Amino acid sequence: MLHVRTMTPSTASKQTSAVASKIKNKILNTSSFFKVSLKTNNKALALALEAQKERSRQLEKEIVYLQKQVEALCFQLATKKYKHRKLVGFSPCFSLTAPHPAKPPQDRSPQNQRGPFFFWKKKKKKKKKKKKNFFFLKKNKFN
Repeated sequence: MLHVRTMTPSTASKQTSAVASKIKNKILNTSSFFKVSLKTNNKALALALEAQKERSRQLEKEIVYLQKQVEALCFQLATKKYKHRKLVGFSPCFSLTAPHPAKPPQDRSPQNQRGPFFFWKKKKKKKKKKKKNFFFLKKNKFN
């Protein structure tokens, strides 16, 4: 006769409970592993976020500083341009240096300084002087 093996209910339940406990352990182990990895990942992300916020604050401060520096330099440039214009305007009057050697010396005669219409301008100026003197005399008579 062949021996037929039959499972008793106690052994079947033991096997299923063993398998269930193994699955529970795996779930607990994997879930705790995920929890730990998520916690460490969250901590790392929080630290990175704080570092980025600090870096952005520093960059904003640097931007404000550079903008103020640009404004100050623009003001300096404007004042220097103004002073340069004033000095260029006064330079013919107060020239202490010799003329540039590359330039030929200029003729200082009145005709070359005033152009070809020297005599015509001179007559016109005399007329203006007479008018000014005439008005000046009129004002004195009325005052």
